[in-house]
Amino acid sequence: MSHRLQVTLTDEQYAALKAQSAASGASIATLVRRALDPDDAGRSSTTAELLARLRDSAGAWSGRPEGARIESGADYVAAIRRR
Repeated sequence: MSHRLQVTLTDEQYAALKAQSAASGASIATLVRRALDPDDAGRSSTTAELLARLRDSAGAWSGRPEGARIESGADYVAAIRRR
């Protein structure tokens, strides 16, 4: 369940949130929720953050041996469970 809340901020607080929002692409509401619950920060990723993670993962399999079998997700999980 979500609750709507009205909060009064100083001009400086609002300017800081607005600047951080513009820099990160996250909404002000998301930034406030992250400040209140840092463990929840990963759930509300911005498009820029998701694209950065995707770019960081590019080439993750580049070091696998030549001719290595590419298995399905189900096969991978089954192999882990057998170990």
